[in-house]
Amino acid sequence: MNRHTKELVVIVFAATLVATVSSCSRPADPSPQMRSSPSHQSAVAATIRQTDSEGRHLPFTTKFPDRWNSSNDGTTYEPCTAVTTAILQEFALDPSSVKDTAIANHQTARGCNWTFADNRFGRLSQFLGNGPTLNEYKVSKAPIIRWLPNIQIASRTIAVGARDEDNCSTYLKSGSAVIVTSASIAINPPPIDQLCATAIAFTEATIDKMPP
Repeated sequence: MNRHTKELVVIVFAATLVATVSSCSRPADPSPQMRSSPSHQSAVAATIRQTDSEGRHLPFTTKFPDRWNSSNDGTTYEPCTAVTTAILQEFALDPSSVKDTAIANHQTARGCNWTFADNRFGRLSQFLGNGPTLNEYKVSKAPIIRWLPNIQIASRTIAVGARDEDNCSTYLKSGSAVIVTSASIAINPPPIDQLCATAIAFTEATIDKMPP
């Protein structure tokens, strides 16, 4: 065997060896800890509370461990589960538009927002947080809310207030919390009386679910 033949044999052998080693040393599948599969994400979400005090599931998956906390535990009422699809449709709200009021963990406000089906600039919100009596609340918010006369619904006192000309809200005590129902239309809003009428009617439609 001459020198050139020997060199050719060595090159072929080396190439075969590299190919064999490469095929036997493929990287292993990523470990479960490294994956970000839907099932893994679901498992993480399952460790965070997703139901109200009666076991009804939220209409979304919250990522906040302290969505329910000491700043909003004054009532068991949960707007996101108490408001039914039938009520939303009655008020021309899009059920699929539901969004959590909370945008941070341990936020005081607990509740949901919905968009009007025929007006993407319009929104109805119902949320709550622990607070003082209605009279004390009205005094504390007097600089930013124009208070209208109180009304009575189901023998309960409701405060009504307008914030600017595109938002009107009702305020109702439930336990040691204040429940706020707010109707707003950001562009070309109707007269404030109409927004107040919507907020009042929505309050009336859900008040029977709110503990005294």
